[in-house]
Amino acid sequence: MQKFVLSLIKDRSTLLISSIFVLAAFLSLGITKLELEYSIKSWFRSGDQYLLRYEDFREHYGPDSNLIMMVKFKDKVSNPKNIKTLQNIEKDLWKIKNIVRIESLVNFNRTSAQEDEILINPLVPESYQTNDVSPLEYELKNNPELKNYLISKDLKSTVFYAYPRSKVGIEGKVAKGIVRSIQKTIIPNYPEVEIYMTGGVRMGEAFETATLGDFAFLIPLAFLLMAFTLWIFLRNTVLVILSLGLVAITVLSTLGVQGWLGVKLGLVTAMCPLTVMAICVMDLVHVLSGYKKHNNILLGIESNLKPTLLTTLTTMIGFLSFLTAELYPIANLGIISSIGIALAWVYTIFLVGPMLYLIPLKLKTAKTAKAPQIFDFIFELTQKAPKTIIVFFIIITAVSLRLTFLNPIDSNVQNYFSSETEFAKATQAFKDNIGASNAAEIVLKSPTDIKDPIFLKKADQFIHALEKRSDIGKAVSLIHPLKEVHKVMRSGDEKEYKIADSKDIIAQELFFLDISLAPEKSIRNFHSIDSKNLRVSIFWHNESSAQIKNATQEVEQLITDHGLEGYVTGVAPLVLGIDEYIVESFIESMLIATTIIAIFMMIVFKSVFIGLLSILPNIIVPSFGAAILYLMDKPFDTSSVLVFSICLGIAIDDTIYFITRAQEQLDQNLSVDQAIKIVLLDAGKTLSLTTFILVSVFSLFYLGSFTPNHNFAIATVTVLSFALILDLVFLPCIMTVFFGRGRMIKPTKA
Repeated sequence: MQKFVLSLIKDRSTLLISSIFVLAAFLSLGITKLELEYSIKSWFRSGDQYLLRYEDFREHYGPDSNLIMMVKFKDKVSNPKNIKTLQNIEKDLWKIKNIVRIESLVNFNRTSAQEDEILINPLVPESYQTNDVSPLEYELKNNPELKNYLISKDLKSTVFYAYPRSKVGIEGKVAKGIVRSIQKTIIPNYPEVEIYMTGGVRMGEAFETATLGDFAFLIPLAFLLMAFTLWIFLRNTVLVILSLGLVAITVLSTLGVQGWLGVKLGLVTAMCPLTVMAICVMDLVHVLSGYKKHNNILLGIESNLKPTLLTTLTTMIGFLSFLTAELYPIANLGIISSIGIALAWVYTIFLVGPMLYLIPLKLKTAKTAKAPQIFDFIFELTQKAPKTIIVFFIIITAVSLRLTFLNPIDSNVQNYFSSETEFAKATQAFKDNIGASNAAEIVLKSPTDIKDPIFLKKADQFIHALEKRSDIGKAVSLIHPLKEVHKVMRSGDEKEYKIADSKDIIAQELFFLDISLAPEKSIRNFHSIDSKNLRVSIFWHNESSAQIKNATQEVEQLITDHGLEGYVTGVAPLVLGIDEYIVESFIESMLIATTIIAIFMMIVFKSVFIGLLSILPNIIVPSFGAAILYLMDKPFDTSSVLVFSICLGIAIDDTIYFITRAQEQLDQNLSVDQAIKIVLLDAGKTLSLTTFILVSVFSLFYLGSFTPNHNFAIATVTVLSFALILDLVFLPCIMTVFFGRGRMIKPTKA
């Protein structure tokens, strides 16, 4: 294969260059088809148990995700001028496309009796003009249905809950459209008030804004730093420009492939360009190091063709192992990253190679000066005390594994945003003034239907117990309006604020509510289409997955304790599902990748030892990174596990490169210590350089406002640094102890 590739570069250089440019141009066109997707549903495969239950809920009850818009006045809401402002804001909200339901103070209904007629009227009349605001203030202070839901304690803030139309597959677009419309048409028109937006609809848009904002700032900065470090290494402006151009073409081609395949760009797949950029830089540095050494691109490619090809294949295997993941974006990450990694190698060999062959650059002759003392020191150290070093690494790994298992799995999506972002500020403002903003849904199953008085009374007791919990801010259901109507029908006697004893009376009360309320306020939002099950929407303070898991279990136990059947649904269980799957995916992909890479290397080198040696990073490196997270008091979450998976794919690249170069020396009948010394002095500098470039570039992501980018920076610095130490220190010790320092006997064949 080596001769074929070299002859192809020599004899078909122009054809190769033109073909690669045509291929890159075609693939890059796919970027025009690239779509963004940040909804939580996009994490799950169709047919997943979590998704099916969630979709079943939405089918029977309508949308659960909402936009929470808090309006804060300088004085009390009850001021007629402020009420008029709220009424105007609601009218403007209804003009926004895809909003199908609004819950607010100005459309909150109050049931009353006038002679023999029962009336359901807005708490605040359309023509609210009065000099005496005390009646409204009294209602705002004392109505339990408004507390922690529609009004703040100081009566200066109120809330609009806007529910979007459910459009399968384009929920993200709908959410983005609503948020942007409010930012353009409502917020600028009411400068006299403070308007904050939070809730599920806002979060999806905030994810997109934060990730794209960080990438727009950090990617150019990363290219500048990469250019600087490459120039220090290459000392040739043309080579630096060529390298940056290749990285850019590879990243654009990868994004184009994603567009052509219809894979949407989200929180997970946004990591693909970073991964491909890293692998591309590593391939380039290896090949260009050979070019500098020999002053001949063909010799540079010849010495690095096999190592870079093997690292490409093994890294692809690592990412393709993600295909077994239950979470759809992780499987897509595996596909897109693998294709990008393959393109990085192809472009490096068949574009850079022919270009430098046709237009060779005049490089300064490589000096044959003494190698850097650090590598001599490492070599001497590994030869003097290999067993001591191995024992040291084993102890460190054992301690790291211990710390890893102490670290909990706990995702808190809201912590992904910097406190300076609009979303974080809005969420905190809502907490400070109103209460809990995180929503969950409860479905209570009736043995007959929702007109069953026994069932409704149990549901009433359950909701009463639920609202006593410190983590529950508000529970909204059909129970309150039903009890209110029953009271009004009994002359307003407070003792009659209860569920009726008769199924027929309940049926009449439900019918009255159904015909009296506007369609957008229909009670049908609070029961299933077949009227068999009851919906209870809760707002709670639980944010992290651990809190949600504990609260979900306790609430479902509370349901059982009240003699009811039911479950918690909505977005909350999806968060738990992501946590469960992300850990399973990481462990499963690690096992699959480790096994396949080991077998692959055993076959290639016909050595069981080499195969086992190649998988050490998969076992040791993650434990170091995980221990650092524990020591930094950062629990495992979705972003950190993903980042470790990606870094691991990058880290194993150097290990395979080191092993391949060492085996080449051993095949020339050199002794083990001679082979190790040659590889350390030759490849050690290259491996150190690639690690330095990647760590320098990726550490920039700590400057971003998005917490997953902070985790990415920490993980790359930790994992890649430990991986380099492992390759340069631990691997030579293992080889020395296993084979001895004398001439190598042929390894055991697979």
